Amino acid sequence: MAKLEEQSTEGLVVRIESPPLVHRRKLILLGAVASGVLVFLFSGDWFCSAVAATVITGLALAVIDVVIWWFFVWRWGGARRADIAERVCVLVVACLVSMYFRADPEQLFKRAFGVPPPAGVSELEVERHYAGGPGDTVVLIRFLADRATIDKLISHRRFVREKEWVEILWSQRPDPQERWRRVFSDAVDFGGRAWKKGPPISKPFLYRWGGFEYSGERTILLWDAQSERGYAVYSLG
Repeated sequence: MAKLEEQSTEGLVVRIESPPLVHRRKLILLGAVASGVLVFLFSGDWFCSAVAATVITGLALAVIDVVIWWFFVWRWGGARRADIAERVCVLVVACLVSMYFRADPEQLFKRAFGVPPPAGVSELEVERHYAGGPGDTVVLIRFLADRATIDKLISHRRFVREKEWVEILWSQRPDPQERWRRVFSDAVDFGGRAWKKGPPISKPFLYRWGGFEYSGERTILLWDAQSERGYAVYSLG
């Protein structure tokens, strides 16, 4: 139940009903945890983004709680209205923060290639995963694109084609799964079944972008001219 407090104003004693502190703290904790869980579900990053969303939501709700407590209780004397307002704020803030940290496919695509998906890119599927270290991230990208679109993508950054290495790999390693692993290494383990079991690729084109040494950014693009399917792994850290 709400706690009753007394406030003296010009000789008059006014009884003010304020929400219990424990109840308010539970709402703040609930909102912070909910925000972190939503970010985890929609971004695939259970460490940096989820923790950041939880902390930011908790701090924001703590400030809002003080404001609500002051205006609704001390100024207006309405504990019930304060409780309703706080519940609404918990829901709104948790949703807004989780939306800010969500994995936006177009933004993640831009991080990998330096530009948003052009008009020639279709069937875009993007996954973002925490890679084990502070800020380490792996982004798995699948899409459909023709030759002209691929040429446009690799022109924005200094992608290097590894023609000879691919020819040797495809001639000496007949197993498609072994080729897949050799190209993308352990990054495929972060993805679902579509990434763990690589598709057959008959006409491969492999491109790599090393990024900047201080940032640790890297992008690997494997495109199959036969199916016009592109597979890219962007890693940070």
